[in-house]
Amino acid sequence: LAKGSIVHYRCQGIYPYREYYYKADMKFYDRKFNEEIISETESKYARGLISPVRMWATRKVATLLDGFNETGEIILKRICRGPKVKINSTYYSDILQRFKEAELNLGLRTEATIVVETILLRHFFVWLENNGYSTLIKIDLKGINQYLIHFSIKQQSSIGRMTGVLRKFHAFLRQYEISTTDFSPALIASHSKRRKLRPVILNDGAENILSLINTTHSIGKRDYAILMIAKNLGMRSGDIINLKLNDVNWHTHEITFRQNKTGTGTTLPLTPIVGNAIADYIMNGRPKTEAEHIFVRHIVPVKKLDNTGNIFRRYASTSQIEKWAGFHSFRRGVASRMLNGGVSPDTVKDILGQTKIDSLKPYYRISDIRLKSCALTLDGIETSQEELL
Repeated sequence: LAKGSIVHYRCQGIYPYREYYYKADMKFYDRKFNEEIISETESKYARGLISPVRMWATRKVATLLDGFNETGEIILKRICRGPKVKINSTYYSDILQRFKEAELNLGLRTEATIVVETILLRHFFVWLENNGYSTLIKIDLKGINQYLIHFSIKQQSSIGRMTGVLRKFHAFLRQYEISTTDFSPALIASHSKRRKLRPVILNDGAENILSLINTTHSIGKRDYAILMIAKNLGMRSGDIINLKLNDVNWHTHEITFRQNKTGTGTTLPLTPIVGNAIADYIMNGRPKTEAEHIFVRHIVPVKKLDNTGNIFRRYASTSQIEKWAGFHSFRRGVASRMLNGGVSPDTVKDILGQTKIDSLKPYYRISDIRLKSCALTLDGIETSQEELL
């Protein structure tokens, strides 16, 4: 386990259990007492008093402790697959079961997707029970709006999925003629999509990472060539590791490849600094192998490199770049440099291998110059504070 996972288990699971045992003055392990702790934790979660992370950690740790008590070993596996919250009324339980069976019979979605949908509906039914809606016929548009507000506060990132499941559930009720009020108008408006400002690696950050690579070593030569391609050409990590020896045309100074994401063919210029890095690796660092790909593993069996995530983290962890940056941040850096330099959007789209101009929107959000052009001045706005004059 990573250190973060161990801290998570300790803080969210072990500490709460220790507190419960201390307050109850219990000195020995008791499985039934653990079940009472879980029940109380789930009740608190249903009332919105604790986070789902805390509730799930309590359940996970209970399972781990049971296994340790019986076998003396900690066995990590997928656990706690039961419902997060329990439905008390048979009315809602029966409807949920009918919905699940109807979805399985349609065969349009995977079983895993249907499980997620039923979990979301279970949250919805428990909220209805706790707020006096004993049947669906009693709920109104105001009640649906109140629930969506309640859910968005607890799980903002999942509100879109919950709204979609409720639309599907409403269609199910109509199809099977289950008595209910028409609450579809409350589900018409879509939620506001989240817009994240992704981290970017510009020239200074990229040079800092590259300076940490030991290019006298064969693996260092490989890592240097990979990151040099990412820094200067903005290729995706998957496209870099899929490059073959015959994709590089040393006579025309071009790299020609088919993008894995879009399936479109792309040709990029092979700049001298990138070409020298690739050539140095092929001639002085690459293991002797019949593999057709340029970048390979340096352990037996020698074959195409699996991913670049570990390569990036190996150097980024000791560099001065932003904490949340990843390999794709190089690509954003290339796009940002071109946009800030006045390169036309169509040209940037072609270089990045994008099929639609709308795909450039995330890169516009990281362009300082483009963002400044959108800012409004204070002309025509009267102010009384000297700081604004």
